[in-house]
Amino acid sequence: MTLEDELHGYSAIHTVGAEDMRRVLRVFFDRANYPIDFHCIGGADRTGTVAAILFGILGVDDDEIWKDYQITAWHGGVNDAKHLGWFTAFMKSFDKFEGATLSERIQKYVLWLGFTQQDIDTIRSIMLE
Repeated sequence: MTLEDELHGYSAIHTVGAEDMRRVLRVFFDRANYPIDFHCIGGADRTGTVAAILFGILGVDDDEIWKDYQITAWHGGVNDAKHLGWFTAFMKSFDKFEGATLSERIQKYVLWLGFTQQDIDTIRSIMLE
């Protein structure tokens, strides 16, 4: 696997990864599934990308989204240039959507996935209670 292939994995959330993200987010949009504990083997890559999208839905400040990923990656022992490059590609992939902030662009992505503003409002009410 080349670095380009690896970067594609992070930036492909709008193409080959869209259905996977829909499946993940459906879990979070259903109040009956709470409380939710989510993780992956390393706790940084997949977990960090899902957390970033959830933070975007919740309207978390752009800098805080970045800091959370970096802290998670550092504690998971994967805080290196390769992982930062992957996450940077992931974050830049949201530039395809309109919005002044990363959170706004992530919310547009969630709408693009086929969810509704009511879905976004529901998850906000669940997680910000």
